[in-house]
Amino acid sequence: MVIQFGHITLFASAYPLAPFVAIFANFLEVRFDGWKLSHVHLRPMSRRSDGIGNWEYLITAIVWLSALTNCMIFCFTSMQLYQWLPGYFVVDDEGEHDLSPGSGWMIVFIVFGIERFLIYSGNLINMIIPEVPQYVIEMEERREYVYFQEHQNNRSAKGSLKSQTMGTLLE
Repeated sequence: MVIQFGHITLFASAYPLAPFVAIFANFLEVRFDGWKLSHVHLRPMSRRSDGIGNWEYLITAIVWLSALTNCMIFCFTSMQLYQWLPGYFVVDDEGEHDLSPGSGWMIVFIVFGIERFLIYSGNLINMIIPEVPQYVIEMEERREYVYFQEHQNNRSAKGSLKSQTMGTLLE
């Protein structure tokens, strides 16, 4: 799945239909795996885990690298930048486009400017949106409060029961 995610994000501008192909492939894989688990294999043993581990860092790196690769594909291998900025390109006799003399630094500046804008926008979104929503924090605090209250009630009930039994024993 991570390899598929990498292909989709890193080369999205080269093949825009890749996400739809991946959805279809994942749908088929889920169906086949479900059939295989119910008819061929035993149920796998589950193991508890706190998260996805180092895969999270790999997926984050793929996302940030996809900004660079998609900008490079957009600017250097497609005709889109030529259509937006025709003054920076020359067309030869065969119809091939190439950078006009002296404009290469400007194209590189535009490419890396777009890439930096995407990275700064992503970082801004990561800073604005909290990792855990507020309602989840409130529910967790409420759960802890209810647990603490029940624990206190149980301790006080045991203490009063203990004092009652001790009082009857002493009489």
